[in-house]
Amino acid sequence: GISSIAVNSIPYATSTNVIGTSTNLTFDGTNFSLGGTGNLSVGGNINCTNDITAYYSSDDRLKIRTDLIDNPIQKINSLTGFKYKFNDLAKSYGLCNDIVQIGLSAQDVQKVVPEAVRIANFDMDFTSNISKSGNNYLAIDYSRLVPLLVEAIKEQNKRIEKLENK
Repeated sequence: GISSIAVNSIPYATSTNVIGTSTNLTFDGTNFSLGGTGNLSVGGNINCTNDITAYYSSDDRLKIRTDLIDNPIQKINSLTGFKYKFNDLAKSYGLCNDIVQIGLSAQDVQKVVPEAVRIANFDMDFTSNISKSGNNYLAIDYSRLVPLLVEAIKEQNKRIEKLENK
């Protein structure tokens, strides 16, 4: 595989250039593409001047609905938002930001919405999708909490309407 690429070393082309012999990384003169089921891991920030799209398969035609989200308000009430800073253990894994942040506990989220929790990128062995350290450090995909929030608001609105009609 490729560990690093100098952008200026890739020649401009009118058709797709494949970089290396065993990768799916391509450059069409304007855009880079990482095809297949590979992963891209970045140790620093990713700065973007346009949108970043993740989980682009939101089209209902690509889904088999298996269940509804039950008890959304109860699930949200079991979560606690808090402010935090990274501790020394986090810093030993390269999480060096000293800014006060806000978040949730991945362990708490995992209890009510396991679909929104995965092995943290810094601890992920991307070839096997398991923890490199064996400690199973977790991360939350906050975008996957949005359906829970939508259903909780709908349930809460039903309760409000019921009270207003009394």
